[in-house]
Amino acid sequence: MSDRITNGGVDRRAFLKTAGVTGAIALAGCSEGDGGSNGDSGGDSIEDVDPADEISVIAEDLPATAALKDLAPEFEEETGIGVNIELAPYLQAVEKINQQWVAGSAKYDAIYSDPYANTAAYPEKHVELDPLIESDALDDVPGGVRDFFRTHVLTDSIHSTEGGSVWTDEEWGPMLTLPYDASTLPMAYRTDVFHNEEWSNAFEEEHDFPFQPGPERTWDQIIEMSRWINENVPDDVVPYGYGGAGKQHDALQLDFNTFFWAHGGENITGYSGNMRDGASIVFPDDPEPNHAGEGRAGMTGPEILEKFVELYEVAHPSATSWAYGGVISNFGSGEFAMGPVVHEAAAGYESDDSPIAGNVEWTLMPQGANRSVTHFGPAGMGINADSSLAKQRATWKFIVFATSKSTQLDGLKNAGGSLTRRSTWNAPEVQNSVNKSPGEAPIPNAAMPLATMWQPQNMGMRPHTRNWNELNEALFTGVSQALNGELEPQEAMERVDSNWNDILG
Repeated sequence: MSDRITNGGVDRRAFLKTAGVTGAIALAGCSEGDGGSNGDSGGDSIEDVDPADEISVIAEDLPATAALKDLAPEFEEETGIGVNIELAPYLQAVEKINQQWVAGSAKYDAIYSDPYANTAAYPEKHVELDPLIESDALDDVPGGVRDFFRTHVLTDSIHSTEGGSVWTDEEWGPMLTLPYDASTLPMAYRTDVFHNEEWSNAFEEEHDFPFQPGPERTWDQIIEMSRWINENVPDDVVPYGYGGAGKQHDALQLDFNTFFWAHGGENITGYSGNMRDGASIVFPDDPEPNHAGEGRAGMTGPEILEKFVELYEVAHPSATSWAYGGVISNFGSGEFAMGPVVHEAAAGYESDDSPIAGNVEWTLMPQGANRSVTHFGPAGMGINADSSLAKQRATWKFIVFATSKSTQLDGLKNAGGSLTRRSTWNAPEVQNSVNKSPGEAPIPNAAMPLATMWQPQNMGMRPHTRNWNELNEALFTGVSQALNGELEPQEAMERVDSNWNDILG
């Protein structure tokens, strides 16, 4: 695959096959919850009301959403619509979003919707965007939905009310969010450590492989490199070789599944983070949990977990207390030499006050017994179906702004943005960054092999299923208990399978 990412021939109309059926319902529907307080009448259409003068937004606290918060005054000046953006850690943001929907309220109008924890769990609480995209009376999506990467749309945006995606050639939809970010978890590593000639030569005299992270390395070799750094590289350069997100948290699920899928582990029989037609899969009607069984590369789940525990035995000792933010900040402060870090943190590491500026590179994750897996965890911007029609119209304006090429480029230049559009990817300033090191690139967040990371064979994705939140908690709890020595790997994986069986019914 070249560095130019294509969209697989997706046509705008192909996304909207169902718009003729759902359009009248979606445009004329009366909102629930707090909607009545904004003066909407039951017969109004979103096209017939004026936008509200203020909206509330909830989002996970990430570099990409912090960049959007910085850019919101531009939207306010252009539209006269006030925007209150609340940023929260991942689990808090997920809980705040889902709790308002359980209560039938509309505290937040614009939703930074995690496709697994929010969109798949509550698809009916999202306004269907297909008729809004088609409407001549509402703001156009700049460049159209075809400009978004196909995989991002199928993963972020298209969900059915059964909690999954529709992806046949005849029908794709409904579209519930516009792709906002493309959070990816590649391996970040310190070049002042791995490109140091003295240490490289010393390591390679003792080992039969290069002192260099990347998809050519195995996870066993990463463990060896981490152990060697712990013992041989001075602490004032870097104290530890490896760091990860080992806290009992969703972040641990990402770390573990990346490792688990790389070794061929299967969460359910036949599913190992793989995609179907460029999208997250939907669980079958009768899924069989298989964490304790044999995977597709001959290893059992407990054997893979035992190796994962070994990885954390040579990792930074505080890694079992870190979630996403802890990994980002501790790599940035020089606490470890390599580890999975959300790619949108790249620009922050090249800031003037960063102690590691000019010494960071990014690569795909190592090989397991099955393949190299780089976790893909994007999110979309959606509209709360419980908000009033006036709020929905104002929110539509905002999410069109938030996902536009111009906003993405501004966010990327301001050291925190993400990209989900072909036109953003093909912009000269982005392409001028692709083959440079982050320290030399005008846009550090693009100075990594994203085109290769986003190839289906290299990506790992969670499934679209309504009960992912419960399944997720059962998985990261069991893995955490093994990391902390509370359970043996065999018992931990058997307990995860038992809990998944209970959840899946």
